[in-house]
Amino acid sequence: MLERYCGDRIGVFELMYWYRSQLDLRAPKNLPPRWWAFERYDSGASIPKSHRTAYRKDKELRNRFPHPYSTGPDSFEQYMAYLGIS
Repeated sequence: MLERYCGDRIGVFELMYWYRSQLDLRAPKNLPPRWWAFERYDSGASIPKSHRTAYRKDKELRNRFPHPYSTGPDSFEQYMAYLGIS
């Protein structure tokens, strides 16, 4: 994209390379590859795509469970388990 819109203006590319190097310098250590903060419930269980899709599509679920990553009684995780959706 940069090549398409920036042409021969190298300042934009220098900024991009500098930014990437700063991200690398400040990256948290000891994280697993491809780690993502929102891939698991607070219990540590992986969040299946079916749970994400159901939550995204259903406004009522979003209203009922405003904190979808929380665990415990009356949590979205427990509700989906009760429904047998995995």
